[in-house]
Amino acid sequence: VDQDLADYAAFIDWYSAEERLPKGTKWFIFGGSYPGALASWFRIAYPDKSVGSLSSSGVVNAIFDFVMFDVSITRAIGPRCAEAHRAITTAFESFVLARGADEAFAKALLGCRPGMLDGDFFYMLADALAMMVQYSSKSILCSNITGLDYESVTAKAIMENAAALIKDSWGAHFGTSCFYDTACISDPTNGPNDRAWRWQKCYELAYLQSAPLPNQLEDGQPLPKPLRSSLVNMSYMVGQCYAMFGEFNAIRGAIEESAAKINAQFGGPQPKARKVFYSNFADDPWMEASVMPPRDVDDEQPYEAALCDDCGHCMDLHTPRSSDPVELQQVRARFTKYLDS
Repeated sequence: VDQDLADYAAFIDWYSAEERLPKGTKWFIFGGSYPGALASWFRIAYPDKSVGSLSSSGVVNAIFDFVMFDVSITRAIGPRCAEAHRAITTAFESFVLARGADEAFAKALLGCRPGMLDGDFFYMLADALAMMVQYSSKSILCSNITGLDYESVTAKAIMENAAALIKDSWGAHFGTSCFYDTACISDPTNGPNDRAWRWQKCYELAYLQSAPLPNQLEDGQPLPKPLRSSLVNMSYMVGQCYAMFGEFNAIRGAIEESAAKINAQFGGPQPKARKVFYSNFADDPWMEASVMPPRDVDDEQPYEAALCDDCGHCMDLHTPRSSDPVELQQVRARFTKYLDS
């Protein structure tokens, strides 16, 4: 994080000199997702380098055990779609854990080899479906998977339908991405972009998206049943970090400590910045890692959320359309007013 922020500052200095910008030229920082967090943190680390920033879906709160990612998806899609989602996970589990030909068949539906680690496979499966919600396609996901008759449909048909949906949404090779394959991403010559983000998570920010545990509580209330397989747990997530990058910390608990250190440095869900506008969107599970109540941190850090269906990650950064939901238009209007001020 500190290196990223230093790069921003160095770029401003370099570009200003290279282009001979007038003294006092104003810089405004835009960022979405992890860069959205950086847009906030830059205002803390280098407050004199810019006059303000937009943190769209900014993940300012580094969370070690990010169980609320799965919970957020559950709440966004509603009970009927959630049950259909769980049926997909159950169908794949029944085949994969049967081993032999059944495991090979299930994994091959998404282009994966039989030897792919179970945790890797089920993390990929969970992400493939979750990202449809995250990226504003909740309606497409739910209309598809709730169209099956789960009283009579076979596990094989459930898997085939899910695999076709995933390939149609993310491409035929999504399942074979190096990002999810521990063996592939462990090789430094493979997937440099994939490795960079996984290193960022493992070394400093975490956001490890585990399945809720049975009877796990939040504010005294039970969390909903998980959508993702219980094989996608913290033991797997932390173990994958060390399998990919070796013993980069002497103590495995250091991943949690690193995330806590980032939050202490920048404020976590209540950032210590000035002149930052935060925007979030109802279907985005990353909202759980963003600014938390009270949402408007203070007058200089306003917050706006578009509470609409199919409003996903960083949606205000997309090209505006006349068909955009009113709630999204209102977020943009409030930001424009903030920027003009």
